[in-house]
Amino acid sequence: MTHKLHHYRFMLALTGLFFSTMALAGNWFSQTKGKDALKEAHKAFLKDDYATMTVRLKNVLETSDEDAKQNALQLLEKAYEARGGNVPADWKLPSEISRLTFFLRRQRTPDGDTFGVKLMGTASQKGVIKQLQVVQYPSRTILDKENGIGSWEEEVDLGNGPEFQLQALRQPDPVSDGLYLLNLELANGKSTHGWFIVSNLLSSDTPNVSVPAAGQTFMTPNPTLKWEDFHSPEYKSFERRSLWLATWGSTHWETYLDDPSLTEITVGKSLADGQYSFLVGYREIRRFGDLRLARQSFSGVPFYVKSH
Repeated sequence: MTHKLHHYRFMLALTGLFFSTMALAGNWFSQTKGKDALKEAHKAFLKDDYATMTVRLKNVLETSDEDAKQNALQLLEKAYEARGGNVPADWKLPSEISRLTFFLRRQRTPDGDTFGVKLMGTASQKGVIKQLQVVQYPSRTILDKENGIGSWEEEVDLGNGPEFQLQALRQPDPVSDGLYLLNLELANGKSTHGWFIVSNLLSSDTPNVSVPAAGQTFMTPNPTLKWEDFHSPEYKSFERRSLWLATWGSTHWETYLDDPSLTEITVGKSLADGQYSFLVGYREIRRFGDLRLARQSFSGVPFYVKSH
């Protein structure tokens, strides 16, 4: 038995669906659209035909069969493991968009946890995007540029070129696993109607900040800040990690690090006296076709600077 087939059968056993071959065919795969599509997804997985597998998983998630949906999400996780964190999709981003990432975010402050979603990407030029929309299947719109669901920003980064983001932060509840639709319209008339599957993308914890303590006052404009290296409980070894740090207040400072092992930094910009928040954010990234999917875990701690 191959290593892959062993894990495949183990997954079926965990979900209570692994019986004999005849029982599997007779009881698990009844003649419904959801289970028929699920059967085809499992067959494609065993043949290393991941492009067919993801489309069949989409078909499963378009139905109301909850048992089939849960099994489909588990199969997708196995495919990510087999593919090193990158599964194919049957759609492509237009050439004008070089990178697009969907973020599912948990942020913790002394007031509690909030949640958010964001699309962020890089374009060939500013103003190229007319409409950007994400719909939780079948009809719940969670981001919509034209209709003002989420805040829209564009800027030209010296290193990356034109960047954009559409984000809805500080929601009381997170979005759930399942099928999402991506609609993209460009100013030149091009349109892309994509889709993706959210699975295991919500972090259940956030980084622990040791310095500052909540409400701490620094007598220097360049405080040294400390935190613990963080992997979310949902982290998988095939996911790429990165780290973002910032102070928000009358003086803004931020840095983005591809090396997430850092646990201490001195603020590289003198902060004026006043109230601030220190934000520590980790990203754990996988790919669904051309789309990056990022699990974000943020902690925010208030502090003060009084150096004069």
